[in-house]
Amino acid sequence: MGGFKAFGTLLKRGDGGAPENFTTVGNVKDIDGPGMKGDFEDVTTHSSAAAGNFKEWMPTLMDGGNVKFDLLWDPNDVTHVGLQADQTGQVKRNFQLVFPTAPVKTAAFAAYIDVFSFKASVKGMIIRQLSLKVTGPVTFP
Repeated sequence: MGGFKAFGTLLKRGDGGAPENFTTVGNVKDIDGPGMKGDFEDVTTHSSAAAGNFKEWMPTLMDGGNVKFDLLWDPNDVTHVGLQADQTGQVKRNFQLVFPTAPVKTAAFAAYIDVFSFKASVKGMIIRQLSLKVTGPVTFP
């Protein structure tokens, strides 16, 4: 049977230094993304009739998408405070997703925080819902 458990995946935030150090963001729950998507331009012309009434497309730009996650909010956690400051300051930051595979694999990307909202259910914990807008490529060596 193939596959790996996702439990133990880490989201790490870079400090912007040289060399850059990455710190694990605490209390992260489910992580969704990044998911790359290609943009396409409609290049259908009158000469496209040979394609038999089908549109023709040409790829243009790639979009790294978003990384969405919830975290159990701790206003005293320095990584949570840092994420809030990044959003307020519109800081582009380097991030890593470290997967618990054998061998360990890491996805790296730069992103801005575009969503940092609260969710406080009556029967639940205080959750911060975040979305990182990926800018540039996602590398996955």
